[in-house]
Amino acid sequence: MTVAARTAIPKWMGWLIGLSPLLALIWFVCWNVGYLRTLRVEDRDLRCSLKSWPACAKIPYGGPSAVRSRHGLPSPSNMSSPFGQDAKSNGQGRMIAAMEVLDAIEVRHSIRKYTEEPVSDDDLMTMLRAATIAPNAGNRQGWHFIAVKNKDVLGRMKESIRAQTEELASLAEETGMKKEAREMRGRLPLMVFFATAPVTVAVCERQDPPDGMGQILLKKGLSDDEIERLRPSRMMQSIGAAVENLMLTAVSLGYGTCWMTGPLIAVKQLEGILDVKPPFRLVALIPIGRPAQTPSTRPRKPLPEVVTIIR
Repeated sequence: MTVAARTAIPKWMGWLIGLSPLLALIWFVCWNVGYLRTLRVEDRDLRCSLKSWPACAKIPYGGPSAVRSRHGLPSPSNMSSPFGQDAKSNGQGRMIAAMEVLDAIEVRHSIRKYTEEPVSDDDLMTMLRAATIAPNAGNRQGWHFIAVKNKDVLGRMKESIRAQTEELASLAEETGMKKEAREMRGRLPLMVFFATAPVTVAVCERQDPPDGMGQILLKKGLSDDEIERLRPSRMMQSIGAAVENLMLTAVSLGYGTCWMTGPLIAVKQLEGILDVKPPFRLVALIPIGRPAQTPSTRPRKPLPEVVTIIR
């Protein structure tokens, strides 16, 4: 057999060899896209497609550590920051950043006792930066955050809540509501513990006038309640997203937080102390500090009870 005969190959095989780099690239991209679309329901150890989500939801709970183990991902202490370059460089980096978020969600608890260790300004700014990049209605960014570290101011806030609680409890007693008065006084410690935190963030919402759509609905003769039904609490939903961003970032930095609205029983007094003026109004307090307690995880309702899938 001649050399020419031995080296001759079919034309189709030559085309296949020529296309092999392109085919390999297509396979690599498709594999990574499929991997990144992996669903993790309640941090369960899943590798399932979007179509098979209901079946995967029945897999026993594994937790974020189980997911990391199965997929060869590092522990949180070895993970790169989701804000860093590594988290953007490749598919695995994005997966690691996602696992950091899942870990923060899993370990977040409402913390009501804090150590005396201060919260650094750098860490505080990181949390507030995370809050300000939250999704919000129309990118209106109708929020303002007041970080209170001054112990005298925190003490005045605490005293205003105590005084308001006592006033209302006394009123309840005078009208025969003795049980309610006792309950109100008993809840006071749960409304003022923020004063023991190194810093408390007061969250304010801007009350904007009706936009174009709101004005149209007013001209249509709809009441405020009807308009609210059509456009439910857009700014308050934005505030909720911002607060969640702040709290999860705090967890990732080793801090504890608590989302508090109980103190708003003295909202007028608090707004006076913090110099909150229209168009803003105070809607929440978020104490931040190193946790001095490890609360147990409270039970959550099972997914079938709170989730409906319409096919």
